[in-house]
Amino acid sequence: MNPCELAKCPYWSNDICSNPDIHVWSDGNVSPCSKKEAVVEEALQLLRTEQMKKEKIVLKAIDAKLLQSVKPELVVKYMGYLPGWECVKDDDGIRQIWVCGDYEVLVPMYPAFRDYSLRLLQALETLAVFEGRTKEEILMEIIN
Repeated sequence: MNPCELAKCPYWSNDICSNPDIHVWSDGNVSPCSKKEAVVEEALQLLRTEQMKKEKIVLKAIDAKLLQSVKPELVVKYMGYLPGWECVKDDDGIRQIWVCGDYEVLVPMYPAFRDYSLRLLQALETLAVFEGRTKEEILMEIIN
């Protein structure tokens, strides 16, 4: 079976997969190819360079591959440092619900789920409103 299918994978056209790092299977699940970890690590190293810190370059767009590479443990650690936030629900490694006043953040805990990137982006958007910062700034703090 081919890893990508026309109807499901946005990267698949003319018998060529334009995204060799992530494949969308017929059941909707997303899986990394064997090269993904090396590609992600290289991207994260680039983000962490001193040159970027000196130039204060901020991500202009958050891409799905980058979000997919963010470890849930880092997000949970970040949430734990925020004053007033409390984890009120933990669904056995699937998701955590954090609240602070009228704000609620769902932290996805399983990167293999196809909506992991979307849910993480939604969490960043809520935190951006709460903190009065951009979601890109928050993401950079989480991964650094």
